[in-house]
Amino acid sequence: MGSDKQIIALPALTLEKMMQFVQLCNASKCDIMLSKGEKQVSGKGILGVVSFMLTLREGESVAVIVNGEDADNVLRQIQELLVSSRTLAM
Repeated sequence: MGSDKQIIALPALTLEKMMQFVQLCNASKCDIMLSKGEKQVSGKGILGVVSFMLTLREGESVAVIVNGEDADNVLRQIQELLVSSRTLAM
């Protein structure tokens, strides 16, 4: 079982991008968590992700923790989604 943790500076995400993030997480067999300080939330629940994102400032760093057999690939897909969000926001 693989495990990977990446610190990512998150762009401001629209509700649509948050839904895409949750869909990506749900399509994976990996456990995916977002973490900042004492707060930690599963990437597989839209309500948790939205409430978590509302507590952040734009560009604030967040740990994305992925555990599972395909952790590297899932983390790469998450990064691609977030990069496309940055490009759209400019």
